[in-house]
Amino acid sequence: MIRAQKFVFLTVLTFLMYGFGLFLDVDFFIVPFPLFDFVLLWGIGRYLLEYYKSIQSYHVLFLIAVIFTLLTNQVLISSVLSNAQIANYSNIGIFDISRCIALIFYVLSFLMLVRNSDFYVPWYLTLLYVILSIGSLFGSLFWALLLISLIPIIILEVKAPKATFKWMWYLKLALDFMTVLMLSYTK
Repeated sequence: MIRAQKFVFLTVLTFLMYGFGLFLDVDFFIVPFPLFDFVLLWGIGRYLLEYYKSIQSYHVLFLIAVIFTLLTNQVLISSVLSNAQIANYSNIGIFDISRCIALIFYVLSFLMLVRNSDFYVPWYLTLLYVILSIGSLFGSLFWALLLISLIPIIILEVKAPKATFKWMWYLKLALDFMTVLMLSYTK
């Protein structure tokens, strides 16, 4: 196992054990999904430090996307801003804009991954990825988050199985999967 693979495995295992511990204690299973953005930032940061000699443009774009995603994190927002500032920024739409910018950078990261790769990716998969990314912005299509992370994983597993960056997409998929489960459970 490479370090990125171990990090993904231990992160998912830790969050599931946390949820299982809560289930045993209060008969309610919940994972600490507000912390997912911080964990993803930590994971991509570790990856970039470990593979600093082979950093590609899609790595940096993925990092920028994670940073913009972190700017919409409720834990960070509530610890840094006052309630009045949160209401003001929310009325202006700053958090929605930050989420859209993060999604644009995820799409750019995927597009640069396809462009910089030595293998062929059909144009319809790229188009599907862009359409699903746009669709995930709407409330009823929040499940599209899973497909946004799954498409790069499938492409990398089929075309470049030894690629190490796929583990960052695996981490994003696992965290998005737990988030979508929690969102669907609350609806």
